[in-house]
Amino acid sequence: MNAILLDLHSDSLLPAPIVGEHWSDIFLDCHTEYVIRKQRTLNADRQNSYHPESILDWFTQYKSICEK
Repeated sequence: MNAILLDLHSDSLLPAPIVGEHWSDIFLDCHTEYVIRKQRTLNADRQNSYHPESILDWFTQYKSICEK
């Protein structure tokens, strides 16, 4: 964030402001429409089901059925 502020104030005679350590907490307090969502780990069954080949095969079969 500080690099963005520095870039925005490069033409100014005044020094660029810097972002404090807790700026994100203050921002979230002021903007209640944004919330933090914790990311959960995938269930082992779901994680093991992600095989691009099988997904592509399923959609290929689905497409052929729809065309019939």
